[in-house]
Amino acid sequence: MSQGAFDIAQFECARCLLDDPANIEVRLIMSSLYYRSGKYQSAVHYALQAQALLSKSNMWHEVLVVSARLAHLGEDHAALDCLNLISIDNEINIPGAYEMAKQFQLLDDYRRALDWLALAEKHHVNMAQTAELRGMIYMFYGDLAGSEKELEKSIVEYKNPSVSPHLLLSMCGNAEARIERLKKLTLDNQFLPHDLPYLYYALFKELDGFGHTEQAWQALSQASDLRRKEVFYSSDLENMTYEELINATEHLEIGEDRVADVKSSPIFIIGMPRSGTSLLPLPPVANSK
Repeated sequence: MSQGAFDIAQFECARCLLDDPANIEVRLIMSSLYYRSGKYQSAVHYALQAQALLSKSNMWHEVLVVSARLAHLGEDHAALDCLNLISIDNEINIPGAYEMAKQFQLLDDYRRALDWLALAEKHHVNMAQTAELRGMIYMFYGDLAGSEKELEKSIVEYKNPSVSPHLLLSMCGNAEARIERLKKLTLDNQFLPHDLPYLYYALFKELDGFGHTEQAWQALSQASDLRRKEVFYSSDLENMTYEELINATEHLEIGEDRVADVKSSPIFIIGMPRSGTSLLPLPPVANSK
């Protein structure tokens, strides 16, 4: 699979399943193989088969892998059903408390995410990440004061090395003390190159909130320059792609009286990003009213 030989990998997985039909890991590999091959329905099929093989005897990390796979495929309800197999009252699951909370948060079940975070904090599991995730959830609830408290705790008390709590804090209102801290961090070489832009974005937000316009725009410009180094984009290449699409379709015979082949006709969905325009209903069944 890692070498791109998907057909051979699928054959080997099929052989494994003949010997061990209850192997969850192999079914997840099959799901990944079909997904990479563009066969989405088959990818979902094998992920759901993996879910069906789970039981309360599986360890929390085994369940999480299946849940994450289902969530990646958009099967959120099935992903949540997986997590129901893991009891928060069983001591064996304490080491996975933060990971469980993170998965519940990704699936928008904030109440249960907070329950698992409380367990993680009680047993000192991933304290920096636990405080950061709680701060993020409080932000979703609109509790900016609570969010700020948790994020500061993550940075100051638990020495969180990530840039993400700094970026989140910039959305909780502005503070002069955070500006000085962010300025020092930009000089410390503490963060990886792909993290630095977000540190400057946070600095921009804090400076802009206090009306330090010139400094704010300098920070934003620095963030944009760093981000540009990480993202490849060519307007010439994009224009060339559209020209090829036009050339490939200019000889199609499409008229008002032409009946399209519903099995192969392309559908173009045009809309603003994240606007929900891709959530279109299926076409009606033929001859239906």
